[in-house]
Amino acid sequence: MRHAVRAGRLFPRRGELFLVGHEHPAAKADLAAALLVAGRGAVLSHRSAAAQWGLLVWSGCAEVTARVHRRTTRGVVIHRAELDLRKDVTRRSGLPVTSLLRTIVDCAAVMTEEELARLVNETAIKGWLHARNVTALLAMVRGRRGARQLRRVLEARDLSKGWTRSTLEAAFAKLAREAALPPYERGELVDIGGGDLRECDALWRAQRLMVELDFLPIHETGRVPYRDRRRDRRLAAAGWTVIRLTGDDLTHHRDEVIADLRAALGGHA
Repeated sequence: MRHAVRAGRLFPRRGELFLVGHEHPAAKADLAAALLVAGRGAVLSHRSAAAQWGLLVWSGCAEVTARVHRRTTRGVVIHRAELDLRKDVTRRSGLPVTSLLRTIVDCAAVMTEEELARLVNETAIKGWLHARNVTALLAMVRGRRGARQLRRVLEARDLSKGWTRSTLEAAFAKLAREAALPPYERGELVDIGGGDLRECDALWRAQRLMVELDFLPIHETGRVPYRDRRRDRRLAAAGWTVIRLTGDDLTHHRDEVIADLRAALGGHA
């Protein structure tokens, strides 16, 4: 083995794992290596699983869950827990991962409340946070670490009175019709620089006005995720006006919203 390493046929990665023939790992090779390090039956979990579900971008240590206790090693965080193979485990992109609901419950134990709220929001945007899943989440998290803050995040969503992306879009379309606002584009992509495209909920291109429809719980603290702040900053630098609206705005501050939109549209409204 040492001779193979010196000869350039094997390249050490972590522990007793090696790359064969070259030192440039394939996509997800580090995740596959983390599973091997954790042992047979290990699955991606916590933030690594959330990334596989498309709920966040994660570049930290790989997180896995294994039934047998193993020491956390460099680049891999190993959680020990029993998993129900029928309910708690599935596959994403060819890799074993915890189920969607198990992933959220696990993340509740390791995330801040703000991070967890963003995760839950992404789950809702994908259409996965329906009433049955909420009930299942509350049952699964009972008695576990992070239970209190997950309940708070889910209860905060109730303050939005069931707003979803589709109902927000429908409510805004109704407001725009009743206020006789000019037609707008929906779901269009705008280049905000650096090859970063932004999908717009409502867009008046000629007036360089963009409306973002947000879920209430993420923004009720007044803290906007860095990803959104960065995009808003770039759009402002390029001469765009971005107006953020929640379900509460559309329901309880309708006249103010209409007045602001008309002002932003100038003489076109």
